[in-house]
Amino acid sequence: MSTTCKSLAGICLAAGLLTALMQAGCSRSGVPQPRVIEYDYDALQLVRTYLEGYIDGVPVGSEVELFPKLVDEIRNTDADKAAAVESGLADIVKSPASTRARAKKLLDAL
Repeated sequence: MSTTCKSLAGICLAAGLLTALMQAGCSRSGVPQPRVIEYDYDALQLVRTYLEGYIDGVPVGSEVELFPKLVDEIRNTDADKAAAVESGLADIVKSPASTRARAKKLLDAL
C-alpha cells in the first residue's frame, strides 16, 4: 500500500470514528424530556398582585397579554368583578401615565 493510500485510509478511519462519536454524543437517551407542570391559581388574586405592583411603581409589561384570560376566569365565578377588572385593566393599559392611581382605584373596588 502506498503512503497516499495509507494517509487516505487513516483520514477515512478518523472521519468514521469522529462521526460515530458525534452520533453517540447526540443521542437523546440522556436528555430529559420536557414536562408540563400544572398548578391551580386564583385569577382574582393574580390581578390583585399585578395591581399592587403597579401601585409600587412596577411598569405595565407583557402581562397585559394574560388580562383577557384572567377576566374570563373571573367571569366564571363573579361576572360583576370580571366587568370591573376588565374595564379597570383596559384603563390602566390605555393610560400609562396614571397607572398608579387607576390601579389603586381598581384594587380598592375589588
